[in-house]
Amino acid sequence: MEVLSSFKGAGMINPFKHANFIKNLLSVGLVLSPVHAFAHLLTITPIIPFPANVLPLSTTTATFAITNTTSQASLAAVNQSTLPNGSGLALTMSTCDGILAPGESCTVAITLTAPASFSSSAGTLKFLAHPSLDYAQYCIHVGSTAESYVTDDTTNQLFRCGINATGGFNDCLALTPAGTAGWNVYSLALARSTTGVKSGYVSDNINNLYHCASDFSRCSVLPAPTVGWTPTSVSFQTINATQYSYVVDADDNRIFQCPVNADGSFGTCAPHNSTGAPSSIIFQTSSNGVLHAYVTDPLANTVSLCGVDQSTGALSPCIPTPVLPPVWTPTSIAFNTLANGTQYAYVADTHMNVIYQCNINADGELSGCIATPPVLGANTVSITFATQSGVTSAYISNHNGSVIQCGVDANNGHLNNCLATPAADAPAWHPRTVAISEQG
Repeated sequence: MEVLSSFKGAGMINPFKHANFIKNLLSVGLVLSPVHAFAHLLTITPIIPFPANVLPLSTTTATFAITNTTSQASLAAVNQSTLPNGSGLALTMSTCDGILAPGESCTVAITLTAPASFSSSAGTLKFLAHPSLDYAQYCIHVGSTAESYVTDDTTNQLFRCGINATGGFNDCLALTPAGTAGWNVYSLALARSTTGVKSGYVSDNINNLYHCASDFSRCSVLPAPTVGWTPTSVSFQTINATQYSYVVDADDNRIFQCPVNADGSFGTCAPHNSTGAPSSIIFQTSSNGVLHAYVTDPLANTVSLCGVDQSTGALSPCIPTPVLPPVWTPTSIAFNTLANGTQYAYVADTHMNVIYQCNINADGELSGCIATPPVLGANTVSITFATQSGVTSAYISNHNGSVIQCGVDANNGHLNNCLATPAADAPAWHPRTVAISEQG
């Protein structure tokens, strides 16, 4: 009887001794304060709940039942919900305008129009059981799903796709950002500035590099550091507390190093001369803790290993790696670290249409490169990795018409179970690059 003694100590009604009194109060709807030892007079139950994550700019509706749980009292369900401005949440339908008889339910619908850029939307459904002071509430929280972006340099289109729980793509749509009329689309990179501003960067392989809002609603051309440059790819690295972009200029065979401003735009760029004809650059820290840059050159058939000045970010002279490379035509390179800490490099080869998996020595040198089985009919131009729901996938751009998703063996890093994604309703596209935006 500890519950009874606690009620007495609080000066409240003993519900067993005064059961008839409470029954009468409920029957005429005059309960003034809920007795928390009892169930609430109203409940809120999802009929069609919100998904855990949704895409930006998508519209989703959930429905909820508000039920009078009493056996004798008629109640009015008074809406006291909190759906904050900017959350994208709105009450779009309600049948809860009248009196609920005992056991009766009414229904409300809440629609989420996801903002263009958000990490989550939250609100609270709350209904007062009038004329009592009791209420029921239900917390709404919907997160932003990860997204993928795919460039098609044949039709000059940029696509955005959702990512499902298994890492597959879905709901792919072509984007038309403001400020991009007549643009050429080649490669894409995503980055977050040191102040947290998310941006997209589209290289057009002609004369422009576009800086885009995180939702790609608008883009603008960044100032060119030299007349007639041809940006083909961009990568980002923070060095000595300063974030830099490294832009490959295929026309002059140079790599420009540019400081990144707080809003994601670039400061004054400095050129680094490159041997050969670079197509991409990426950074990776080897197991000895030293940061290196890796530059692909499909004309010279090389991957080059470059030192990086830890004070200025400048690139030091580059050397081909591995010492005895395969007969390949490397166009891009990506890195993945297994759960056991082992690092591997993956090089896209457009000559044999395979992905080479390479070991990474302590000094950053590549070694032991082995070709993964070729994908029938594929033209492998790039590869990237992303983890969704704890599972890592590789995404290979097949320029012949698909994005190929592969699993990664947790023990040896080999790619496996490679299938086109989306599995159905894929656009008629020619993917050049794939970039994955993290949740939020």
